[in-house]
Amino acid sequence: MRRVSLAVAVLVLVMLVLAPVVSVAQEGEEAPPITHGKFAQLLLEALATKGAPTATPASALQKVQSLGLMLPEWQAGTAMTHGDLAVVMSALGVTYVPPNEEDTVSVPFANAILRRYLAEIKHTRGTLFHHCFSDSNYMDQGVDRAVSPGDF
Repeated sequence: MRRVSLAVAVLVLVMLVLAPVVSVAQEGEEAPPITHGKFAQLLLEALATKGAPTATPASALQKVQSLGLMLPEWQAGTAMTHGDLAVVMSALGVTYVPPNEEDTVSVPFANAILRRYLAEIKHTRGTLFHHCFSDSNYMDQGVDRAVSPGDF
């Protein structure tokens, strides 16, 4: 019992010493901004139905621009702002009101917003490519036969 309490005390002491160091390191670090090309790659991955597309940032940006989701004047190497993200999300059917349109979008934030609105993005994929809501419809008697009486 004495060893367990000693181990817990040492663990608490180490956590108290390291917690301020970790929080200072996290506050000082700023996530790198995402470029239009890299965001286009992430968007194509979200729109993909099978596997992840292997496109360079420039070709991914051209593909997304051809779908009308990004403005034609955007360049693959330019940092994306929250105002730019609002334009893309609006084209995807998602309302996004940025706190400051001129701030750059970080890579973790771009990943998080795409994951958060993945269902809406998948729905937009269907309307972009003129698909129905479901990728496959099975019309057979299997379900009815399982729940219906035999003489139905």
